Amino acid sequence: MKKQTKINISGADKELVSKIASEIKAIKPVEPYKGKGIQRKRSICFKKRRKEEIKMKKLNSNKRRVIKNRNKLKRINVDRYRITVIKSLKNISAQIIDDKKNQTIVSASSTEKDIKKNKNKKTNLSIIIGEILAKRAAEKKINKVYFDRGGYKYHGRVKALADSLRKNGLNF
Repeated sequence: MKKQTKINISGADKELVSKIASEIKAIKPVEPYKGKGIQRKRSICFKKRRKEEIKMKKLNSNKRRVIKNRNKLKRINVDRYRITVIKSLKNISAQIIDDKKNQTIVSASSTEKDIKKNKNKKTNLSIIIGEILAKRAAEKKINKVYFDRGGYKYHGRVKALADSLRKNGLNF
């Protein structure tokens, strides 16, 4: 016994059979969003994306760039730790991360009490953080790292941080 939702069309003339099948299919074509409608057994219906999915893809272009750069750096620098930079309008912080263990080894931030007391300009603050992070890394015997700037451009505070890290003994 056949199901009510399926129709079997057969005949000796293939051309006539396919013509009748296409006429039946034209009665209610497949809807692109939900995939409902009349379709052939072996035909493939591609659903359209929702507007929310398209918006999320556009919104996450910066995150996609960050992940793409990070994966590229990981392939090149297998045996090194990663320095990540997190920047806001007022503060900046940096971490040295072991990607194999998914663990933060050393970190320095402008929100720490000792650094917060010194009221400096933002670029000077990033230089101080670079010096502190390099000293903490030297205590842990870390000297080879790779610099992951995230989605930020390499100028201003990010460049000042990287230059102070290089000056104080980290190689990248």
